[in-house]
Amino acid sequence: MSERIRNLEEALEQCQCTPAPHPLLTSELLVIKSTMGLYGGTQAGTDNPIVSVSNGQAHSHAQHNNGSVNGRETEEAEERKVDIESNMTPLSSVTAMSEDNYSGGLTLHASSFDNHNDLFQEVVRLSQCYPLPESVSPEPNLKMREYIRSLLPSRAEADHLWDQALQNALWQYNPHPSETFYPNLAHHCYTIPTPELSPRRLALLFMILAVGCLVDLTHRPPDSPDAERYHQLARASLCEIPVMEETNVETITALFYEIWYLLVFSDKKKAAGYAWGLMGLTAKLAQSIGLHRNSAGGVKGIPEEVEKRRSLFWELLYLDARLSLSLGRPPSLCIRYMDCPRPSYEPDLGRDLSGSLHYYQEWKHSCYTECLAPVLEVISQPSLEYGVVVDLDTKIRDFSLPPRLRTGNTSNSRSLQMQKSSLSIALEAVLLQLHRSFFTRALSGPEESFNRRHKYAPSVVAVFLSASRMIATVEDLYHREPQLTARILGYWSNAFSAAVALCLLVSRAPFTCLSPAALQELERARMLFKSARSTCPRALQVIPILESMVKKANDIYNRWAEGQEVQTVLQHVVPSDPAAHEMDHGHLSPVINNTYVSPSPPPPADPFSRTHRSLAQCIVEVHQRARQMFPQRKPCSCSSRTAVQCPPSHFWAPPPNVPQASPVLPDLHHYHQFENQVLPPPPMDSRPEPGSKMAGVVETLNFELGALSAGEQSWMSFF
Repeated sequence: MSERIRNLEEALEQCQCTPAPHPLLTSELLVIKSTMGLYGGTQAGTDNPIVSVSNGQAHSHAQHNNGSVNGRETEEAEERKVDIESNMTPLSSVTAMSEDNYSGGLTLHASSFDNHNDLFQEVVRLSQCYPLPESVSPEPNLKMREYIRSLLPSRAEADHLWDQALQNALWQYNPHPSETFYPNLAHHCYTIPTPELSPRRLALLFMILAVGCLVDLTHRPPDSPDAERYHQLARASLCEIPVMEETNVETITALFYEIWYLLVFSDKKKAAGYAWGLMGLTAKLAQSIGLHRNSAGGVKGIPEEVEKRRSLFWELLYLDARLSLSLGRPPSLCIRYMDCPRPSYEPDLGRDLSGSLHYYQEWKHSCYTECLAPVLEVISQPSLEYGVVVDLDTKIRDFSLPPRLRTGNTSNSRSLQMQKSSLSIALEAVLLQLHRSFFTRALSGPEESFNRRHKYAPSVVAVFLSASRMIATVEDLYHREPQLTARILGYWSNAFSAAVALCLLVSRAPFTCLSPAALQELERARMLFKSARSTCPRALQVIPILESMVKKANDIYNRWAEGQEVQTVLQHVVPSDPAAHEMDHGHLSPVINNTYVSPSPPPPADPFSRTHRSLAQCIVEVHQRARQMFPQRKPCSCSSRTAVQCPPSHFWAPPPNVPQASPVLPDLHHYHQFENQVLPPPPMDSRPEPGSKMAGVVETLNFELGALSAGEQSWMSFF
């Protein structure tokens, strides 16, 4: 169908009688070559620059060549040309690459060399059809393979990008721990004759270069166009031979990098869904070559190969679990159906033991077996007992951390700092996903009142605590490593989703003791994104949305405190509450004061009786914060006219009697006093792009009662 569309476009262009382009030949429509392209969402960043690099240049610029391009390509190139810095080696064509959606990629705008035009069109086609090309010749396409290899940077530049990836990215995932991995890969791709060159290994190298560009703190700005360029070339190279044919370890590793790239570094709206589909394919391919088995695919006599296979599979297992948990879907891989032993986790050679990165890799895989796998098992079931959730919550909170990665230990290593923060974010994300559906149910109303006795009240406290910690962890990490933190978009997506959860809590239940502290944490999030707007493009884009949500949460809280009727606020008085009857005898009807009677009685037992002690400690600490913030205000203000003592269920008093323990809430070290202020909105040109992940989070978010279902995933998704 794609070829037929191209033929029709060319015929329509030849029939043009006027200089004006035909409406069906606009740049947006020319990209569409399939049904998937037609119905795929528009992505941010479609106006990518036209890249041209000549021999020996350190900068690239767009060129206009009347003798080599047709009319519509020339017009589009003229509109979109922009100067960019580049460190790439010579290219033999003038190209532009746009990622209009993840079903298509490269788009050719101009070519100065007619003999390479057909080759580039083939690269475009393969990248658009990735990962399953529409048609592939049974014979190797050596000309295209050589053409793609000619687009590699110089060996020195590739080595630099590998060093950047090693220092700034591979502390998180390392599917190839061997020190000989990259030298062997680069030697193969740069020196092997084309007929013997593996397109799988070439694709893997391009994916490593793409990640290296995104974390290159020395030569490239955030969102460097080089990264997406290498990403698209990797897709094309991987499709030269169908991925389901001649599958090997390099194929799985390249696909792993592709999924990682989409989840952690991409801000495209459909990146997570596309990564989900790729993960399913990758899992099946990994099983097809026996990565999940202890047999090691017949390479028992080569210890380095055995270790490489084990490391790759366990990293894939962990990434699959995190992706499944984030999307609320069953995993593609299950621990019950594999017997692949864990890697050996050897300390880094040439590095002090205290700064070795293998502790984090070992902890990740232990976290999978002890935390991730059990949580995925229970939340994937159609029905779930809340007692199981409480027990899992306790198990996760008591999960031990490696001594080298505990917060108290100081280190000057950037990688170790990133690992410490990522460890904390990973655990909080698991807890947030575990409690997400029950948090939503508790705050959905209006059928059931919400108070301290609500059966799902522990989930509300757990979500508040984890969301607060997640925002504070990203804030601390950004203050320590601002450049690298700004480039890892997963951190900012998590912090933003945490802010959404806190806004929902304040909007639905301002009467709880959690709400004043939640407003403080929202202020922390607002200041974090504001401070990062000069270094993190995604933070700048999301500031208007965050400002609007924080302003709305503050407005709801203040209106409720003044006794005004607020439609979003849940009912919180039940008939069986003795204090509620005392209010009636005091001529203060709950109905008159916007307090509704629930038809369902509260559970007979204290819902916090089985929960982890940190949840009770959290309630104690938020009471202390509320007293500091509002010393003259009662913990609960059902109405400014209220003259009698409010029911205990309103303000969750008295606080639990817990032994002296370390604080569980993040420190408000830079807040001397709570400031209920909202910054003016940024200029209109910094509004979030419609194709970004963060903009999509709140497109359908509604704080009104009943607007959210317990199974809603988009508005509070953590990875």
